[in-house]
Amino acid sequence: MREALLQISATSAHRPPWSDQAWVGPVVAALALLATAVIVWLLL
Repeated sequence: MREALLQISATSAHRPPWSDQAWVGPVVAALALLATAVIVWLLL
């Protein structure tokens, strides 16, 4: 079973998830900061 799975995974074109990318953290932080700034601006 293990050999069959290794053979399938070797030929699979699987991409890593978006969360493994190095730029995801800063982009999420920037979007959260932008959303917070918009909410604060609307409350003023």
